[in-house]
Amino acid sequence: MLELIKLTTFFFVLFDPLASLTVFYLATKRMSVYERNKIAFFAVAAAAILSFGTLILGENLLTIFNTDIDNFRIAGGIILILLGIRVVLGYPLTNDLSKGRGQAIASIIATPLLTGPAVMSALIVVRHDYGLSIVALAVSIVLVITWLVFHNAHFAYEKIGGKITQVLSTFLGLVTVAWGVNFLRVALGF
Repeated sequence: MLELIKLTTFFFVLFDPLASLTVFYLATKRMSVYERNKIAFFAVAAAAILSFGTLILGENLLTIFNTDIDNFRIAGGIILILLGIRVVLGYPLTNDLSKGRGQAIASIIATPLLTGPAVMSALIVVRHDYGLSIVALAVSIVLVITWLVFHNAHFAYEKIGGKITQVLSTFLGLVTVAWGVNFLRVALGF
């Protein structure tokens, strides 16, 4: 149970639905509730397909590309550190999406926001360390929470607000940097 909580927290930090909430809300605030919910569904569904595809095929892809888990752990650690630093310093994760429509917005939110390189590399490494079942369950929990946040974006954004989201994202960015450092330490034997 402790491992599930740890992994769910880790993937919540990586998927960062609160930062994505801001992008989702701003990109869809002028749309009807039906359109917003449709985009929320497609964004989370696409993120799920990418996540579970990576989770299932990940280590096989390493073999195809003639690399191993430690090399990927180092690459993933570097990506996590860079992503965390970007979030901590307050750089936007995407360009302005308010001019986009439907599927384009869903695609950008699905990747790179929800399932970017950091999530994909973490999925491969963490699956290697913890196994498929518990990682799949943790990711499923985070995706359901993400869908609920997007489905209630108007209410959630008004309650959480932009400033609180930024503070939480900064903290989550620091956690992301720490996980990246941990990936590097394990791969390098420190």
